[in-house]
Amino acid sequence: MDLQKKLYEAEVELTRELAYLKSMEQTLPRMLDELNQVKTACDNESLAIEDELKGFAALKEQGGKSSLAEVVVPVDGFSEQGLKESARRDAYDDVMYELMKRINTENCDSVMKLIRNAACDQFTSVALLAKMGQPDTVVAPPLAAGGHIRSSSSIAPH
Repeated sequence: MDLQKKLYEAEVELTRELAYLKSMEQTLPRMLDELNQVKTACDNESLAIEDELKGFAALKEQGGKSSLAEVVVPVDGFSEQGLKESARRDAYDDVMYELMKRINTENCDSVMKLIRNAACDQFTSVALLAKMGQPDTVVAPPLAAGGHIRSSSSIAPH
């Protein structure tokens, strides 16, 4: 009796698995078509990117505009100011990174003065971008001496 029950349960389980496998077998062609469509779209996008890169390389060889900074053109004075301020903010980020890297290896007092001055300039740049309403501007407080964030200094866009 116990053996019959186990055989029946195994048969039920195998029947369920067989039904699942049959349904999977029916969906495989549709899934294969979807995968082929995605592969074709990726191949087309890859070809478009390669063509664009070849175009940039050709421009560079001819002495034309080859970098994004040379291709981006502001539409008005406000956007020009925004582009310049964004570049300035990114430059301050780079300066702060380099200064913080050197704080352990260089004369600490001179590096701290440089960090303080750069942090003030960076903060002003970020504040101006926030007031200009730059959507991608993350307004964070500047770093204090020693690399700690000052909690009393922060600005929020209006």
